[in-house]
Amino acid sequence: MRVLIGVIFLSLISFNLHSKEYFPKEIKHFRLVWHEDPATEATLAWNTKREIYKENYCYMSKTPKKGNLKAYELVQRAPYNRYLSTTNKADIGLRYFYHACVFKNLSPSTKYYFVVRSGSHVSKELHFITAPKDPKRSFKLIFGGDSRDNLPNIRRPRRPGINKLLAKMVEKDPSILALVHGGDYVFFGMIFRDFRQWFRDHLLTITKDGRFLPVVPTRGNHEKNVELFNDLFIMHRKSLKNSYYITKINNLYIFNLNTSIAMGGLQKIWLETHLRKYAKKGNWVFPNYHEPAWPAVKKPSDALKHFVPLFDKYQVDLVFESDGHSLKKTVPIYKNKKDLKKGIIYLGEGGLGVGQRKPKNKNSWFLKKPGFAMAADHFFLASMKKDSAEIKVISPQCKYELITRWNCLKTKVIDKFKLKHRAR
Repeated sequence: MRVLIGVIFLSLISFNLHSKEYFPKEIKHFRLVWHEDPATEATLAWNTKREIYKENYCYMSKTPKKGNLKAYELVQRAPYNRYLSTTNKADIGLRYFYHACVFKNLSPSTKYYFVVRSGSHVSKELHFITAPKDPKRSFKLIFGGDSRDNLPNIRRPRRPGINKLLAKMVEKDPSILALVHGGDYVFFGMIFRDFRQWFRDHLLTITKDGRFLPVVPTRGNHEKNVELFNDLFIMHRKSLKNSYYITKINNLYIFNLNTSIAMGGLQKIWLETHLRKYAKKGNWVFPNYHEPAWPAVKKPSDALKHFVPLFDKYQVDLVFESDGHSLKKTVPIYKNKKDLKKGIIYLGEGGLGVGQRKPKNKNSWFLKKPGFAMAADHFFLASMKKDSAEIKVISPQCKYELITRWNCLKTKVIDKFKLKHRAR
């Protein structure tokens, strides 16, 4: 028992040291969020525990300033300074505020250096790269979901190990811009206590030279407290508050949908309106949502009834799903049948750290070759060009070490395929 406690204690110290490397203890749970136009906008957010920090600022520049606050080109006093929306009994005793700056009119394809300040407490300088706004410029995105733990398993999720792997990938390939998350960040998504560790773990995606990986958020079924979710990912403006919106990068339109609310009605009307507008020749359209229409493990969600007919009608290019905790790639599907010409491939179903399940629907027609399903940690790397796209299905090869640490530094490419523009 003493050995067990000692190992857990050392593990917690290692995570806290990584946080202290960049942020003082008074600045907690920093995140960099992308929403609709990441070529020109970025949201910097963090938490504090003391009401006395009434002065909260963000500083940004196109060149490194090494923390000299007077030298930064862009300075913004945080317009968001509010209590976190959590009244759950499990959060009794927590008194957290969240602060956020929303920078607009940024330059595309540009490295921005930044620090944040609460009172006299200042972070160390980090940086990120804005998305391109030039169709000729290629870029890459990571898609994946379900980074939560897997109760009642007492072992922590593989998330820290996978995050370290993502940092290595970004170091080797600067064209990887962001993580598009498919939902279910934590198990207890209705309380803040669980999210604290997720944000600490996300610091492990920081590269050796201080590059921070932005997150494009999607709501999952475990994010039951919508007000808390919106506070954490700064989704308060009208176009974001219902957790369905479009992220546009060059000619790629990512439809981040919300399967935790009615998929018919207003969301369906919104979906068709915007598919009609953007699913045109020369554009890429990738829907991304949590509960799958073509599941490897569970029963189909209402996405099959409400989303899929619109995907078929407007010929979206590729669909990302989560929730099932199993790796799957469907055959190309059109009007509930395999169709190699007009069919759409559905990828999923959440493997960024949660324990993986054996696929119950492995023998279903939509998972036959060239489709597949298996229990394997996974995410997807989308390499986007103006007229072509390559998708890699990547499985981190995670090895369990000691009690609470995962080593996921090796990967296996399960599959890769190319897409060309549809003749819409």
